Amino acid sequence: MNWNEAIDLLVTSVFSQENSIEAASCEIYEESELINLNNAPYYSIYIKSCNSYIHLTSFWRAIVDNEIAFSVKDENQKFGRNQPLSPIEEYNKYFLREHIIQVKIKMDIKDLIVIFESNKRIELMADSCGYESWQIFSCNHHIICLGGGNDLAIF
Repeated sequence: MNWNEAIDLLVTSVFSQENSIEAASCEIYEESELINLNNAPYYSIYIKSCNSYIHLTSFWRAIVDNEIAFSVKDENQKFGRNQPLSPIEEYNKYFLREHIIQVKIKMDIKDLIVIFESNKRIELMADSCGYESWQIFSCNHHIICLGGGNDLAIF
């Protein structure tokens, strides 16, 4: 399933079963890369095949082999390293040739989980009572996790 079809399915799942499921999810098979727009403090997972992305505006972490490999808070962290940590370099190290196979929204507080084919994942946590935590863009939809993680805006 391509990115746009998967996000369409995700939106349908959110609307049809929002109060009766723990998580809405969609199956997908896409390559991605992590980008930083204009050196802002925010990153985006760019979906190469369709010029779409997941915009990360809250705390996020990378899970590899069931432990935290790095997080956005680790940017420029030097402890135990020869050089400061770069989230883009770390993403490329762990995820560059991996395919995203599933995108999941936890329906209680709208955390977002992006799962890759080797069971590695990026977890985005809603971390503000007022600010948007993440956004998903596709050709057909724009999904925004609203402040507080209690609702989604879908356009």
